[in-house]
Amino acid sequence: RSIPLIMAMVDIAAEEAQLRSTLNLILLLQCLHQAHQPWRSSLATLPHLSDKALRILRDMGVDSLPELIERRDASKILTKLSLPSADAHKELLQIVQDMPRLRMRVELRILDPEEPKDETQAQPEPEDGKVKRRKGKLVPSPYKVPPDRELELTVVLCYDNEPMKFVHAPRFPKKKTYSWWCILGDTEVDELVSIKKALMPTRQRFEKRISFQFCSPADEVGETFT
Repeated sequence: RSIPLIMAMVDIAAEEAQLRSTLNLILLLQCLHQAHQPWRSSLATLPHLSDKALRILRDMGVDSLPELIERRDASKILTKLSLPSADAHKELLQIVQDMPRLRMRVELRILDPEEPKDETQAQPEPEDGKVKRRKGKLVPSPYKVPPDRELELTVVLCYDNEPMKFVHAPRFPKKKTYSWWCILGDTEVDELVSIKKALMPTRQRFEKRISFQFCSPADEVGETFT
């Protein structure tokens, strides 16, 4: 029952706006699913990789699993690891190629002021049941905004490939589908502004949009969010 307990701790840390504590708890969840220590390289979660193979990868500039996934020459790299057999090489390469290559972009809007509501008249419900999205002005990079304005930050996620349906977690007793944490915070003061979880179908180029609404600081010399 450790995983539900840690999930509850994530909720509490997020409620208290504790950014670093929330990130550490999410890392702990990932380690439990993978039966893996947080101080070891994430490459050690792959099969057939010995400590010698991990050192060879490090010497080639590959220190983590995301770095290996993004390498276009991953097949060539794996041939240099002296794996036990051709089948081991094939299995490892297939796992690496089928892991999700997640892409992200952000859109920032300065929201238009809300229209005053006429409380004497009942507000019509949306026909599709969805809340109508507020209009706003799209802000180009580097995302400088005026003080004390309502903002909407939209994170757009998609896969650059078509990943395998389930997470590679051979030591976990159940199959797990992919989910992603989207976290907005201020790293300078260790403040968590908002956190949301995204579930995505394993389809290439399918876009999942996660939106955060918050206000810019009231002072001209403001804050930097990550």
